[in-house]
Amino acid sequence: MFNVNLDRFDSYIVDDAVECANCGGSHPCTDMLFDEYAENYVCDRECFDEWADSNREEVDGFYYEINCG
Repeated sequence: MFNVNLDRFDSYIVDDAVECANCGGSHPCTDMLFDEYAENYVCDRECFDEWADSNREEVDGFYYEINCG
């Protein structure tokens, strides 16, 4: 059996960059948090909290649907 070293190909793997729904920053999707309900990427918890504050109606509706609806 051949022992093939494929490490040379790792540098060609590029993560797709996505935009933060809050601050607009662009980062590889593997470095971002993904909100499955809103289908948004955010940089970190701070960006998520700021986004949630700005989108209170959507957050409240989701909470109500999950817990009260």
